[in-house]
Amino acid sequence: MLLDVNVKLRRGHFDLATQMSIDDASVGLLGKSGAGKSTLLSLIAGTLQPQSGHISLNGKILFDSKKGIVMPREQRPIGAVLQTDYADIAETVRDTLQATYFRTLKQRRLFKPDYLINLLELGGILDTPVQLLSGGERQRVALARSLLKSPKLLLLDETFATIGEAYRMQLLPILKRLLDEFGLPVLYASQSVGEIIELTDQLVVLEHGQVMRSGSLRDIAKQHGVLRYLGVRQIDNILPITIRHHDFQAGCSLADSAGATLILPLRPNF
Repeated sequence: MLLDVNVKLRRGHFDLATQMSIDDASVGLLGKSGAGKSTLLSLIAGTLQPQSGHISLNGKILFDSKKGIVMPREQRPIGAVLQTDYADIAETVRDTLQATYFRTLKQRRLFKPDYLINLLELGGILDTPVQLLSGGERQRVALARSLLKSPKLLLLDETFATIGEAYRMQLLPILKRLLDEFGLPVLYASQSVGEIIELTDQLVVLEHGQVMRSGSLRDIAKQHGVLRYLGVRQIDNILPITIRHHDFQAGCSLADSAGATLILPLRPNF
């Protein structure tokens, strides 16, 4: 994936001026509340438009203020689970999932609706209008819609925190499989380092609408003043480990360190 973003947007007293170029398979967007994470994801997804700048994905222009290009959200090869998505949709859960599935080209389909309905336990709300769902239910429906779209990039806005622990444990292996087997990159926004490193150790640290740091967690943690921002008091030790086995179904990697066996978040590239 190559995501190139250079955008500016003023909303009230908040100014966002973000420039970043990401070529990693999966990246965590880390920042405190109000840092601009949700706004940036909305700009990439197309639910908000920048006042100036450009956005491109794998060389395809999604937005360019100088060229007058604004690709509608529906046409962007992006799946997005945003915190305020689909609150006013009157159609039922069943209708919105089926419509998304049939709009996706047959040769690109990765999932069938029934599989995601069972995985995300949507069977009991299929005939409920989306606008009547709870916040957590809407997030699960939005995730199902995003995966049915078979996107080139998946945007997640603190999704694990919203959908609950039980669904998080079910979804982590699925997301990691999408990343590893199908090459679907994920940009996951969160205030929690712990949530992010379950998917990736590559970070973009956002503060006041600007990129403060980017790189691996290990490299960023070495930089002065960043640990406190990350919510980590200090790093006492860095232990060498040897990866012994990857369990893709369970979503973990087994490793050895100093004679002890460790169970880690899946790290297939190590």
